[in-house]
Amino acid sequence: MNSGGERMVVVVGDTLLASRLCASVQAEPGFSTTHLVAPCDSTLLVALAQEGVEAVVIAVHEDVAALRHALVVADADPHLQTIVTVFDQTMKERLGQLWPHLEIVSPAEIVAPSLAGPCVLPGALAAWTDGDRPYVLSDPVDGPRELVRPPSVWPKGVAGLRDRLRQVVLGAHLGQTTSTRMLVVGTGGVGVVLFADFVWLISMGVPPAEAFFDAARVVSTVGPAVAHGGDAYMVFAGLAMLATIAFSAVLTAGFIERFLEPRVLSLFGSRRPPRSGHVVVIGMGQVGLRLCVELRRLGIRVIGLERDSRAPALRVAQALKVPVVHGHGTDRQTLERLSCKGARAIATVGSDDLDNIAVAVSVSALVPHVPVVIRAGEHEVIARPRSFEGLGHLRDVADLATVYVRARLMGRDVDLVATDGETTYLIVGTRCVETVRRDPKLGCRHEMPQVATARQ
Repeated sequence: MNSGGERMVVVVGDTLLASRLCASVQAEPGFSTTHLVAPCDSTLLVALAQEGVEAVVIAVHEDVAALRHALVVADADPHLQTIVTVFDQTMKERLGQLWPHLEIVSPAEIVAPSLAGPCVLPGALAAWTDGDRPYVLSDPVDGPRELVRPPSVWPKGVAGLRDRLRQVVLGAHLGQTTSTRMLVVGTGGVGVVLFADFVWLISMGVPPAEAFFDAARVVSTVGPAVAHGGDAYMVFAGLAMLATIAFSAVLTAGFIERFLEPRVLSLFGSRRPPRSGHVVVIGMGQVGLRLCVELRRLGIRVIGLERDSRAPALRVAQALKVPVVHGHGTDRQTLERLSCKGARAIATVGSDDLDNIAVAVSVSALVPHVPVVIRAGEHEVIARPRSFEGLGHLRDVADLATVYVRARLMGRDVDLVATDGETTYLIVGTRCVETVRRDPKLGCRHEMPQVATARQ
């Protein structure tokens, strides 16, 4: 309870972020906290009626629940400082438009620069874009510096054409989508039949125009206009027409499958799977999507991996033209198809910390030379950087968000936060204004119920 004129902060949420924030604010001189783990509306209203309440922080798993609590606070006191954590970028922007007095914070947006740093440059703490200018933070003393964008992945001229054709040929097994395989097999089969028939007729002295016309009649199952070369060619033409029927069926099925499935891969364009110099993002939730967007702004090509073929984020990935394949990050064959050996870095950023660690182990065994970035922040024990030295760069979402939100509560200006695992840096403009040492024992003493983690 509030005493002695202390400034009261009400923390709402059953997340690790809420627990750490509660303890962090409680440790500040002149501040006290009330932590509501899973309050009903009436309980929240009672807490807001306490003497000295100056701010509310809502940090829950579900964005819908965050919206509900925010509406209760806005109805009780529209002028009260309210910070709400929302993962979904669209909801974040919309809420900010509807209720300007709310400060909407996205943990995915906060952690994206720290996840992108090691993916862009070895040893970098963070990388981000300010307008059209890319920046990277390697040394907190020197501060951020402007990043030179990497050259285009695709070379120009003959070499570029060769690589693009190679991409199309390999797309059937690289893409891992049923429609892609069907389209390549169907189109390739019809093309081979057409070419073989054309060459056969040319070898018999048939003029090229007539040879092409008869070959086209064969692949359209009409048959040649005239008999050429006796029985041998007629047998070949008959077998070619039967084969064309089969290839046409596969091609038609591929088109139907293509229209029905989410278009997260393509043989051409921005959604084609990269082969080298890219970043593999494993786990296409809100954090994975935000990381992909940040990396592409920095000039880095990306490819995502998602094990749930019906994940809502796949529709967003399609709109953003981010190539995504389906599979599990611990599967060796899947990792090989993602061209991990030629990758710049691999980021495992799923919503489950244990899954992220398991994927990091599999990746380090397959490609030990490729840097691995690991998302943590849902389990207190796992979010300890020293426990995973040598496995990858650990980035704790809860820790970064705690430092950022606490700075906002204290009225400090902060553009973003970066971390090296042990120390978190507050950055304003092009300089680090404050450093915060990570306390592994930080956590409030309120009882935290065991709840299912939402997929973000």
